[in-house]
Amino acid sequence: METIFLTGATGHVGFRVLVLALQAGYSVRAAVRSLTKSEAILDSQPIKALNPGSHLGFVEIPDLAAEGAFDEILEGVTFVVHVAAPITSTVGIGDDLEAHFIEPSVQGTLNLLRSARKHASIRRVVITSSLAAIVDTTNPEEASRTQSRTFRIPRSPYSSSVQAYCAAKALALNAAEEWMKEQQPSSGVTHILPGDIYGPNELVTNPDDMLQMGTNRILLTPVVGGHYDPSASTTIHLDDVANAHIAALRPEMPTNRLYLLHSGGVSGNQVEDLFEIVRRNFPDDVEKALANNGTVSTFRLPVDASESERTLGFQYLGYEKQVTDVVAYYLHHLKRRGAPAAA
Repeated sequence: METIFLTGATGHVGFRVLVLALQAGYSVRAAVRSLTKSEAILDSQPIKALNPGSHLGFVEIPDLAAEGAFDEILEGVTFVVHVAAPITSTVGIGDDLEAHFIEPSVQGTLNLLRSARKHASIRRVVITSSLAAIVDTTNPEEASRTQSRTFRIPRSPYSSSVQAYCAAKALALNAAEEWMKEQQPSSGVTHILPGDIYGPNELVTNPDDMLQMGTNRILLTPVVGGHYDPSASTTIHLDDVANAHIAALRPEMPTNRLYLLHSGGVSGNQVEDLFEIVRRNFPDDVEKALANNGTVSTFRLPVDASESERTLGFQYLGYEKQVTDVVAYYLHHLKRRGAPAAA
Protein backbone atom coordinates (compact mmCIF):
# COMPACT_ATOMS: atom_id res chain seq x y z
CA MET A 1 0.00 0.00 0.00
CA GLU A 2 1.30 3.45 -0.92
CA THR A 3 2.10 5.77 1.98
CA ILE A 4 1.50 9.51 2.14
CA PHE A 5 3.51 11.66 4.50
CA LEU A 6 1.17 14.49 5.49
CA THR A 7 1.85 17.72 7.36
CA GLY A 8 -0.89 19.92 8.80
CA ALA A 9 -3.29 17.09 9.62
CA THR A 10 -4.73 19.02 12.58
CA GLY A 11 -5.67 21.97 10.36
CA HIS A 12 -8.69 22.90 8.26
CA VAL A 13 -7.33 21.63 4.94
CA GLY A 14 -4.95 19.00 6.25
CA PHE A 15 -7.59 17.11 8.21
CA ARG A 16 -9.87 16.92 5.17
CA VAL A 17 -6.94 15.71 3.05
CA LEU A 18 -6.28 13.05 5.69
CA VAL A 19 -9.87 11.79 5.58
CA LEU A 20 -9.99 11.65 1.77
CA ALA A 21 -6.57 9.99 1.57
CA LEU A 22 -7.70 7.21 3.90
CA GLN A 23 -10.95 6.85 1.96
CA ALA A 24 -8.93 6.53 -1.25
CA GLY A 25 -6.98 3.60 0.18
CA TYR A 26 -3.68 5.24 1.09
CA SER A 27 -1.80 4.75 4.32
CA VAL A 28 -0.98 8.05 6.00
CA ARG A 29 1.95 9.02 8.20
CA ALA A 30 0.85 12.32 9.73
CA ALA A 31 3.23 14.82 11.27
CA VAL A 32 2.12 16.59 14.46
CA ARG A 33 4.01 19.08 16.61
CA SER A 34 3.26 16.96 19.66
CA LEU A 35 1.90 13.42 19.76
CA THR A 36 -0.83 14.64 22.09
CA LYS A 37 -2.23 16.52 19.06
CA SER A 38 -3.05 13.16 17.47
CA GLU A 39 -5.71 12.50 20.10
CA ALA A 40 -8.11 15.05 18.60
CA ILE A 41 -7.74 13.40 15.21
CA LEU A 42 -8.30 9.89 16.53
CA ASP A 43 -11.32 11.04 18.58
CA SER A 44 -13.00 12.77 15.62
CA GLN A 45 -16.11 11.22 14.10
CA PRO A 46 -14.75 10.94 10.53
CA ILE A 47 -11.67 9.00 11.68
CA LYS A 48 -13.66 6.79 14.03
CA ALA A 49 -16.02 5.96 11.17
CA LEU A 50 -13.10 4.97 8.92
CA ASN A 51 -11.38 2.92 11.66
CA PRO A 52 -8.03 3.14 9.84
CA GLY A 53 -6.03 1.03 12.29
CA SER A 54 -2.46 0.54 11.09
CA HIS A 55 -3.12 2.65 7.97
CA LEU A 56 -2.81 5.82 10.07
CA GLY A 57 0.27 6.65 12.10
CA PHE A 58 1.77 9.78 13.64
CA VAL A 59 5.26 11.22 13.95
CA GLU A 60 6.25 14.13 16.16
CA ILE A 61 8.02 17.10 14.56
CA PRO A 62 8.05 20.07 16.94
CA ASP A 63 9.66 22.46 14.45
CA LEU A 64 9.20 22.02 10.69
CA ALA A 65 11.84 24.69 10.06
CA ALA A 66 14.56 22.74 11.91
CA GLU A 67 17.26 21.47 9.56
CA GLY A 68 16.92 17.74 8.88
CA ALA A 69 13.56 17.53 10.64
CA PHE A 70 12.14 15.21 7.95
CA ASP A 71 15.21 13.15 7.02
CA GLU A 72 14.45 9.89 8.82
CA ILE A 73 10.68 10.24 8.91
CA LEU A 74 10.33 9.98 5.11
CA GLU A 75 11.77 6.48 4.90
CA GLY A 76 9.42 4.26 2.85
CA VAL A 77 7.11 7.11 1.85
CA THR A 78 5.64 7.25 -1.68
CA PHE A 79 4.07 10.72 -1.65
CA VAL A 80 4.58 13.88 0.38
CA VAL A 81 1.66 16.27 0.94
CA HIS A 82 2.77 19.44 2.68
CA VAL A 83 -0.24 21.38 4.00
CA ALA A 84 1.11 22.82 7.26
CA ALA A 85 1.60 26.58 7.30
CA PRO A 86 0.76 29.47 9.63
CA ILE A 87 -2.72 30.91 9.02
CA THR A 88 -4.39 34.18 9.94
CA SER A 89 -6.46 34.12 13.10
CA THR A 90 -7.73 36.40 15.81
CA VAL A 91 -5.71 34.54 18.45
CA GLY A 92 -2.22 33.15 19.00
CA ILE A 93 -0.19 35.12 16.44
CA GLY A 94 1.80 37.59 18.55
CA ASP A 95 3.62 40.76 17.49
CA ASP A 96 6.48 39.29 15.45
CA LEU A 97 4.67 38.60 12.19
CA GLU A 98 7.85 37.70 10.31
CA ALA A 99 8.77 35.02 12.85
CA HIS A 100 5.22 33.65 12.90
CA PHE A 101 4.62 33.50 9.13
CA ILE A 102 7.76 33.82 7.01
CA GLU A 103 10.37 31.46 8.46
CA PRO A 104 8.03 28.48 9.09
CA SER A 105 6.54 28.81 5.60
CA VAL A 106 9.78 29.18 3.64
CA GLN A 107 12.15 27.02 5.67
CA GLY A 108 9.53 24.35 6.34
CA THR A 109 8.95 23.97 2.60
CA LEU A 110 12.64 23.92 1.69
CA ASN A 111 13.45 21.46 4.49
CA LEU A 112 10.84 19.07 3.21
CA LEU A 113 12.03 19.32 -0.40
CA ARG A 114 15.65 18.69 0.64
CA SER A 115 14.68 15.65 2.70
CA ALA A 116 12.37 14.25 0.02
CA ARG A 117 15.23 14.34 -2.48
CA LYS A 118 17.18 11.92 -0.27
CA HIS A 119 14.52 9.18 -0.59
CA ALA A 120 14.24 7.36 -3.91
CA SER A 121 10.82 5.96 -2.95
CA ILE A 122 9.17 9.40 -3.12
CA ARG A 123 7.48 9.96 -6.47
CA ARG A 124 5.61 13.22 -5.92
CA VAL A 125 5.47 16.17 -3.56
CA VAL A 126 2.27 18.23 -3.30
CA ILE A 127 2.47 21.60 -1.56
CA THR A 128 -0.46 23.74 -0.40
CA SER A 129 0.06 27.33 -1.49
CA SER A 130 -2.56 30.04 -2.10
CA LEU A 131 -3.79 32.39 -4.80
CA ALA A 132 -2.33 35.05 -2.50
CA ALA A 133 1.08 33.83 -3.69
CA ILE A 134 0.57 34.98 -7.29
CA VAL A 135 -1.33 38.28 -7.03
CA ASP A 136 0.23 41.64 -6.32
CA THR A 137 -0.87 42.39 -2.78
CA THR A 138 1.36 45.48 -2.77
CA ASN A 139 -0.95 47.07 -5.37
CA PRO A 140 -4.57 46.06 -4.66
CA GLU A 141 -6.00 48.30 -7.37
CA GLU A 142 -3.85 46.69 -10.06
CA ALA A 143 -4.51 43.20 -8.68
CA SER A 144 -8.26 43.80 -9.01
CA ARG A 145 -7.93 44.61 -12.72
CA THR A 146 -5.67 41.96 -14.18
CA GLN A 147 -4.45 38.45 -13.50
CA SER A 148 -0.66 38.19 -13.56
CA ARG A 149 2.06 36.39 -11.65
CA THR A 150 3.67 38.88 -9.31
CA PHE A 151 7.13 39.02 -7.82
CA ARG A 152 6.48 42.22 -5.87
CA ILE A 153 6.14 40.89 -2.36
CA PRO A 154 5.51 42.87 0.85
CA ARG A 155 8.48 43.03 3.19
CA SER A 156 8.78 43.41 6.96
CA PRO A 157 7.54 45.27 8.92
CA TYR A 158 4.10 44.01 7.96
CA SER A 159 1.00 46.10 8.51
CA SER A 160 -1.25 43.13 9.33
CA SER A 161 -1.30 39.37 9.73
CA VAL A 162 -3.04 39.11 6.35
CA GLN A 163 -0.21 40.96 4.63
CA ALA A 164 2.38 38.74 6.35
CA TYR A 165 0.42 35.62 5.37
CA CYS A 166 0.33 36.70 1.71
CA ALA A 167 4.05 37.45 1.76
CA ALA A 168 4.81 34.06 3.31
CA LYS A 169 2.86 32.22 0.63
CA ALA A 170 4.59 34.13 -2.19
CA LEU A 171 8.06 33.71 -0.70
CA ALA A 172 7.57 29.98 -0.05
CA LEU A 173 6.31 29.38 -3.60
CA ASN A 174 9.17 31.34 -5.16
CA ALA A 175 11.74 29.59 -2.97
CA ALA A 176 10.38 26.15 -3.89
CA GLU A 177 10.40 26.94 -7.60
CA GLU A 178 13.95 28.28 -7.43
CA TRP A 179 15.11 25.20 -5.53
CA MET A 180 13.51 22.91 -8.12
CA LYS A 181 15.21 24.81 -10.93
CA GLU A 182 18.61 24.54 -9.27
CA GLN A 183 18.40 20.98 -7.94
CA GLN A 184 16.35 19.20 -10.64
CA PRO A 185 15.11 16.40 -8.35
CA SER A 186 13.62 13.24 -9.83
CA SER A 187 10.33 13.63 -7.95
CA GLY A 188 7.81 16.11 -9.35
CA VAL A 189 6.40 18.96 -7.27
CA THR A 190 2.83 20.23 -7.57
CA HIS A 191 1.53 23.42 -5.97
CA ILE A 192 -2.17 23.74 -5.05
CA LEU A 193 -3.30 27.40 -5.00
CA PRO A 194 -6.79 27.82 -3.51
CA GLY A 195 -8.67 31.03 -2.89
CA ASP A 196 -10.49 31.54 0.42
CA ILE A 197 -11.50 28.07 1.61
CA TYR A 198 -14.99 27.47 2.97
CA GLY A 199 -16.22 24.18 4.38
CA PRO A 200 -16.78 22.51 7.77
CA ASN A 201 -13.66 22.01 9.83
CA GLU A 202 -14.66 18.79 11.55
CA LEU A 203 -11.98 19.13 14.21
CA VAL A 204 -13.64 22.32 15.48
CA THR A 205 -16.93 21.73 17.30
CA ASN A 206 -17.11 24.84 19.50
CA PRO A 207 -19.17 27.55 17.73
CA ASP A 208 -17.15 30.29 19.45
CA ASP A 209 -13.93 28.87 17.97
CA MET A 210 -15.53 28.84 14.51
CA LEU A 211 -15.82 32.61 14.77
CA GLN A 212 -12.15 33.00 15.68
CA MET A 213 -10.16 30.58 13.53
CA GLY A 214 -9.68 29.97 9.83
CA THR A 215 -11.38 31.32 6.74
CA ASN A 216 -14.87 30.14 7.72
CA ARG A 217 -15.04 33.12 10.06
CA ILE A 218 -15.18 35.37 6.97
CA LEU A 219 -18.67 33.99 6.30
CA LEU A 220 -19.81 33.43 9.85
CA THR A 221 -18.90 36.83 11.28
CA PRO A 222 -21.40 38.79 9.09
CA VAL A 223 -24.00 36.03 9.47
CA VAL A 224 -24.00 36.46 13.26
CA GLY A 225 -24.21 40.25 12.88
CA GLY A 226 -20.57 41.33 12.90
CA HIS A 227 -18.35 43.23 10.48
CA TYR A 228 -15.70 41.66 8.29
CA ASP A 229 -13.29 43.53 6.08
CA PRO A 230 -13.59 43.26 2.27
CA SER A 231 -12.90 39.70 1.18
CA ALA A 232 -11.72 38.22 -2.11
CA SER A 233 -14.08 37.04 -4.85
CA THR A 234 -11.92 33.94 -5.25
CA THR A 235 -13.58 31.28 -3.07
CA ILE A 236 -13.47 27.49 -3.09
CA HIS A 237 -15.08 24.64 -1.18
CA LEU A 238 -12.89 22.71 1.26
CA ASP A 239 -13.80 19.42 -0.43
CA ASP A 240 -12.48 20.68 -3.76
CA VAL A 241 -9.19 21.68 -2.15
CA ALA A 242 -8.76 18.29 -0.50
CA ASN A 243 -9.79 16.47 -3.68
CA ALA A 244 -7.22 18.44 -5.66
CA HIS A 245 -4.44 17.26 -3.35
CA ILE A 246 -5.46 13.63 -3.80
CA ALA A 247 -5.97 13.99 -7.56
CA ALA A 248 -2.47 15.47 -7.90
CA LEU A 249 -1.01 12.14 -6.74
CA ARG A 250 -2.33 10.24 -9.77
CA PRO A 251 0.47 9.24 -12.18
CA GLU A 252 -1.28 10.75 -15.20
CA MET A 253 -1.60 14.19 -13.59
CA PRO A 254 0.89 16.79 -14.87
CA THR A 255 3.41 17.80 -12.23
CA ASN A 256 5.78 20.74 -11.73
CA ARG A 257 2.92 23.18 -12.19
CA LEU A 258 0.41 25.32 -10.31
CA TYR A 259 -3.23 24.30 -9.89
CA LEU A 260 -5.53 27.29 -9.29
CA LEU A 261 -8.70 26.66 -7.28
CA HIS A 262 -11.69 28.96 -7.10
CA SER A 263 -15.28 28.78 -8.25
CA GLY A 264 -17.40 31.31 -10.08
CA GLY A 265 -15.29 31.82 -13.19
CA VAL A 266 -13.04 34.81 -13.81
CA SER A 267 -15.55 37.16 -12.18
CA GLY A 268 -15.58 35.03 -9.04
CA ASN A 269 -18.23 35.29 -6.33
CA GLN A 270 -19.89 38.18 -4.52
CA VAL A 271 -19.15 37.48 -0.87
CA GLU A 272 -22.13 39.57 0.33
CA ASP A 273 -24.49 37.20 -1.51
CA LEU A 274 -24.18 35.07 1.61
CA PHE A 275 -27.02 37.03 3.28
CA GLU A 276 -29.55 36.04 0.63
CA ILE A 277 -28.22 32.48 0.57
CA VAL A 278 -28.73 32.22 4.33
CA ARG A 279 -32.22 33.74 4.18
CA ARG A 280 -33.22 31.28 1.48
CA ASN A 281 -31.73 28.15 3.02
CA PHE A 282 -32.17 28.80 6.76
CA PRO A 283 -35.41 30.82 7.06
CA ASP A 284 -36.29 29.40 10.48
CA ASP A 285 -32.94 30.43 11.95
CA VAL A 286 -32.67 34.00 10.65
CA GLU A 287 -33.23 36.53 13.47
CA LYS A 288 -33.22 33.65 15.95
CA ALA A 289 -29.92 31.77 15.91
CA LEU A 290 -28.57 33.98 13.10
CA ALA A 291 -28.81 37.76 13.01
CA ASN A 292 -27.77 37.72 9.31
CA ASN A 293 -27.37 41.51 9.29
CA GLY A 294 -23.62 42.12 9.50
CA THR A 295 -21.40 43.73 6.89
CA VAL A 296 -18.90 42.41 4.35
CA SER A 297 -18.00 43.37 0.79
CA THR A 298 -16.12 41.85 -2.12
CA PHE A 299 -12.61 42.56 -3.33
CA ARG A 300 -12.50 41.34 -6.91
CA LEU A 301 -9.55 39.29 -8.14
CA PRO A 302 -9.92 38.27 -11.81
CA VAL A 303 -8.29 34.82 -11.73
CA ASP A 304 -9.02 32.21 -14.41
CA ALA A 305 -8.96 28.75 -12.81
CA SER A 306 -10.72 26.93 -15.68
CA GLU A 307 -7.62 25.14 -17.00
CA SER A 308 -6.85 23.71 -13.56
CA GLU A 309 -10.48 22.63 -13.16
CA ARG A 310 -10.37 20.77 -16.48
CA THR A 311 -7.05 19.11 -15.70
CA LEU A 312 -8.12 17.98 -12.23
CA GLY A 313 -11.21 16.42 -13.77
CA PHE A 314 -13.99 17.62 -11.49
CA GLN A 315 -16.24 20.67 -11.35
CA TYR A 316 -15.68 23.04 -8.46
CA LEU A 317 -18.58 23.38 -6.03
CA GLY A 318 -20.38 26.72 -6.15
CA TYR A 319 -20.53 29.52 -3.61
CA GLU A 320 -24.00 28.58 -2.37
CA LYS A 321 -22.75 25.13 -1.39
CA GLN A 322 -19.77 26.71 0.35
CA VAL A 323 -21.99 29.03 2.41
CA THR A 324 -24.69 26.50 3.27
CA ASP A 325 -22.23 23.83 4.40
CA VAL A 326 -20.41 26.24 6.72
CA VAL A 327 -23.58 27.76 8.18
CA ALA A 328 -25.29 24.37 8.61
CA TYR A 329 -22.27 23.04 10.49
CA TYR A 330 -22.18 26.13 12.72
CA LEU A 331 -25.90 25.86 13.46
CA HIS A 332 -25.65 22.15 14.22
CA HIS A 333 -23.07 22.73 16.93
CA LEU A 334 -24.72 25.91 18.17
CA LYS A 335 -27.96 23.99 18.76
CA ARG A 336 -26.13 21.04 20.31
CA ARG A 337 -24.71 23.47 22.83
CA GLY A 338 -28.18 24.88 23.49
CA ALA A 339 -27.07 28.44 22.75
CA PRO A 340 -29.55 31.30 23.10
CA ALA A 341 -30.87 33.05 19.99
CA ALA A 342 -28.64 35.64 18.34
CA ALA A 343 -29.13 39.27 19.25
